[in-house]
Amino acid sequence: MEQPTLPQGLSPEQTQTGSLLRQLLGNAIANRYLDFCKLANGAIPLHATRPLAGHALRELESLLRQVLAAPLDAVAPDDPAEELRREKALKALKAEFDYDEESLQRAQKALRPSLSHRKQILRIVGRLGFAQDADITKAWIALSKTVGARSIAESSTEASKSTTNSARNSCGRSMP
Repeated sequence: MEQPTLPQGLSPEQTQTGSLLRQLLGNAIANRYLDFCKLANGAIPLHATRPLAGHALRELESLLRQVLAAPLDAVAPDDPAEELRREKALKALKAEFDYDEESLQRAQKALRPSLSHRKQILRIVGRLGFAQDADITKAWIALSKTVGARSIAESSTEASKSTTNSARNSCGRSMP
């Protein structure tokens, strides 16, 4: 009997995880996970793998939080009275200072209630039944700090090795 062929550059575990992600959370998250694994595994011949893998991991983490935030009540509550105050403030910015539409949109976005990255992760893992001091919680928060703090310029330095170590643990393989 012939063994099924795996997608190029992926282990059986990665392929199975990709399939589970596709079933549970959809194509966008599954595809980002698989792309990250291929980058982390060195399956794609590139000269600058680390910054791309870091970017892919940031995208995956951000999308995962976005998908899980609403159903797991990890979004900042919005008070109707506060919304009215924001609308009045925006009208005042337009009337008194003649801000352009793009500036008003940036101000509107900045004034919306939001949760910090850490608080959002804590709410999500709490709703999933994990303790705040659980290994998965600590790992997710540490990963978001490590990967989120890197710039492209830093990624080619020794400092980026901690990012790749975190990434390596996510896909179970070494990264070039």
